[in-house]
Amino acid sequence: MNAPSAFGQEQEQKRFGESAMTITLTIVNVDLLPSGAPAFFQTANRSFQVGRDPNLDWTLQDPSRQISSRHCEVRFESGAYWLYDRSTNGVFVNGSTERMRGVHRLNNGDRLQIGPYVIDVMIAGDDGGLQIPPTVQGEPTAPAFDRPGAISASTAAKAGGVNEVSQRSMPVSGTQPALQPGSFLEAFCAGAGVPSDLFASRDQTELAYELGEFVKLTVENLSQMLRSRASAKAIIKSSSRTVIGSTDNNPLKHVPASAEAIESMFTRKRVGYLNARRSLEEAFKDLQTHEQATYAAMQKALAKLLDQLAPETIELAVKGSPFVPKKARAWDLFVERWEEQNAGENGMLDPFLAHFADAYDEATSKS
Repeated sequence: MNAPSAFGQEQEQKRFGESAMTITLTIVNVDLLPSGAPAFFQTANRSFQVGRDPNLDWTLQDPSRQISSRHCEVRFESGAYWLYDRSTNGVFVNGSTERMRGVHRLNNGDRLQIGPYVIDVMIAGDDGGLQIPPTVQGEPTAPAFDRPGAISASTAAKAGGVNEVSQRSMPVSGTQPALQPGSFLEAFCAGAGVPSDLFASRDQTELAYELGEFVKLTVENLSQMLRSRASAKAIIKSSSRTVIGSTDNNPLKHVPASAEAIESMFTRKRVGYLNARRSLEEAFKDLQTHEQATYAAMQKALAKLLDQLAPETIELAVKGSPFVPKKARAWDLFVERWEEQNAGENGMLDPFLAHFADAYDEATSKS
């Protein structure tokens, strides 16, 4: 994720003065906006507006058009940031299934849902401010509409990644009605390609619980692997980055909490998102491509880096001179090239990663 560094936040605070209260909004379910712009917004001690309109302070491109032209407004008043909903489809705070009404004081750690984007709020230099919200006059809240892909309140995700479902003991057999033969279990066996009587000896309630755990574990780990893939691409500055579009969005990439991703894949309420089967197929395909491209890029990057310092390359580059021995000229050229390659902030790692990114992008473009 392209969130600003701690150093960048410190510099921003210095820019606005010692008493600056810096607010950072970071989109956590995409790497970049569709335009290629960074997926975060940062300012201090001022009000700002958010929406699709390109003239606003923070423009959120949205091909699905769930976001209004002027979706919301954040005012800096009374030493705090106050959020106002100006949209048709709503702003959702901290996993609520109900759109916010009235005014909401933004706090460090809040999570917002604006259209398809999940946004974390970070406020630095927050001294608590005044708890009395500013008076709202003549600003009625937009009418409530059901948003596409509403997030369950019980699965509200906190900043930092996957939502953890609390541990609980296995339900006691017989406490829930058994699944009827010829319904769920039979269809599950058909979908899994196994005999319909495979689980005949199992308690169906216990089996259903285990299947639920299996799905949750699969979703959590696939999502984590896809986030690690995105982080690796960001480190090498690959031109191939994940952005959200109007269709075919993978919940395993763009929905941060496991329960919400499961909801999206199996209830199919989110507009523009893949179903469960296609989500898994695309995830495994992306991970396989990433693994193959990584190995190929490592070999090409190392070969290219070493080729520039190889003895035969140095010898070909040495110009003839009757006054300086050839070996001395070759050594001088080697030292010069080594220093050139090693001159970056991270030394020899910088040219290696540059070669790696080129080779990685080439490999992934062929897949």
